[in-house]
Amino acid sequence: MKKRRLPLIITAIVVLIAAAAVGVIWYTSENQDDSAAQSGDIELQNINSSTVTSYWSVQESDIENIYYSMSPDSGEVSFFEYKDGTFTEIEPTGKKTVTASVSGQEITSEITYIQRGDDITGYGLFLNDGESGIYFYDYFFLKFKTLPVSHQVDEGDVLLLMDENKEDFYSPYKTYEQSFYYNMDNGEISRFMNNATDSADLEGKKRSDYAMLTDDVLDSAGDEIVFFTSRYYSVIDPDLDVDLDTKNKAVYNRLVSHAHFMYAKSVEGGTVFLRENSDGTGFSSILIPGYGKDEQVIKEFSGSYETDYIRSGDYLFNIHTEVITSLITGEEITFENPGVSDAEFFAVSSDGTKAILAGVPSDSAKGTQAIAFIDIESGKTRLACGSAVYTPVNPNFTFGSDYIFFSIPAPGEEVIYTGTVFKWSDIFSAEIS
Repeated sequence: MKKRRLPLIITAIVVLIAAAAVGVIWYTSENQDDSAAQSGDIELQNINSSTVTSYWSVQESDIENIYYSMSPDSGEVSFFEYKDGTFTEIEPTGKKTVTASVSGQEITSEITYIQRGDDITGYGLFLNDGESGIYFYDYFFLKFKTLPVSHQVDEGDVLLLMDENKEDFYSPYKTYEQSFYYNMDNGEISRFMNNATDSADLEGKKRSDYAMLTDDVLDSAGDEIVFFTSRYYSVIDPDLDVDLDTKNKAVYNRLVSHAHFMYAKSVEGGTVFLRENSDGTGFSSILIPGYGKDEQVIKEFSGSYETDYIRSGDYLFNIHTEVITSLITGEEITFENPGVSDAEFFAVSSDGTKAILAGVPSDSAKGTQAIAFIDIESGKTRLACGSAVYTPVNPNFTFGSDYIFFSIPAPGEEVIYTGTVFKWSDIFSAEIS
């Protein structure tokens, strides 16, 4: 990947020219009771869109309708906003240079951030150039995240989160091994998770599995924040396990032992998490109402979480049965003839009313890629097929209130990502030819 930044090209209204360059063809199918799905194609020029073409992947931020891109080589950040049907680049609110002490090493990075009302989000990278005097760490992804008011110590506090796994750079499910309070007003920084009793790992640095956070647990936090910890397990254990603890300001409590797959969500009535079945036959979604209370199995799943399922937020998609299941309620969503086989990507809107599947067309004559747009409420499906319908690496399927966002390959050798927004209603109202 080249290190220079390609200038951003902002495009609005339609993607007919770009689509023609990659040979995309649109089809439709609609599920009606037990009958076979009816199919037909849609003329692409009938579907309006707004796009932004960038050298780096465009991804969803923590603030609604705000997206960002960041260079994996330099940490340079750009922000984009979808508003009034148009996707445009916007100026950041500002930049902050932060220095956090991790295992006695001073990690310094510039974070570019944006603020909308009380919500703040920002991103930066630490990349070890060999001259920084840092010996334990080569990489950190850094992020500003708005703290729940109940967990703020001082006005102006946000969370500074740090992920040390370079392979997670494009992942929507990052695990943050380090966390700090950062005050936007005065720049003061202090530990968010108390790791005073943490031990050293085999390399001599502080263990990174003492108190791990994810966006799932932070976004659903109330008075207590759930976090993952393996500090009660030996660092030399090849089958290192994870427990769930809770933090309420400075009070820490054990919630549950032996949770798996780094998923947990605070809901009304307790915390939902996943655990492998003891007999090795699968895993279960479980609700624990609170510390010392009896666990309640919500749903049992057969097979392997890693190879048989794709997760999107609080939903699992079984790639073999093509059934969507809510991890929170256990409710199953089924549909007929989606037109997609060998699904690679799956996404569900936060309200559970919309979904997409992306993979190979069931009818190989339609191309090499397919996206099924599924309106769960109406049972209708629209199918897009072609040779380059979505970027095969990190298409970043995400939903807004009335739209779907994803990346498609852009024409030419220099441009890699074209972030595209389609209004959901336009996909389903387009004329079938």
